[in-house]
Amino acid sequence: MKISNALCGAALAMSASIAGAQAQDWSGAYAGLFAGSSLNVTTATTSGVQGLRLGYGWESDKIVYGGEIELGGYSGSTDTYVQISGRAGYVNSSDIFLYGILGLNQHSTAGNAVLFGLGAELMIGEDLSLRADAVQMYRSGSGDRINTLTVGLSWNF
Repeated sequence: MKISNALCGAALAMSASIAGAQAQDWSGAYAGLFAGSSLNVTTATTSGVQGLRLGYGWESDKIVYGGEIELGGYSGSTDTYVQISGRAGYVNSSDIFLYGILGLNQHSTAGNAVLFGLGAELMIGEDLSLRADAVQMYRSGSGDRINTLTVGLSWNF
């Protein structure tokens, strides 16, 4: 009985501290690392993908928008890419940012691609966030369609 009372008290204390937390400001620069999986739907090939991203965002009345550059590579390959994209969305609570992504991707051997996607980011500390993105790319030369799912950790400064 004493353990359950202690657990209930701890849960109440945690929920009170979360409810009393100040709203997070999503404005400013950020840098992060990511990893995930890429599926070329056209050729039915998969690959691991990893890299880093740098970006800047602005928040105005729960609307967040900004741009970022991503440098990435594929597991077991020397292929690399540079991606420039914008993202815009809505902060539905102080800690969660839901957004859309639109951009361009330049692959070292496969050429250019247009991309779009959706993502969600969760603030897990004062300067640290966890994010997940689902992106679809269309290669202009080959017509390949590539789906990429990534998770990443960002430091907001």
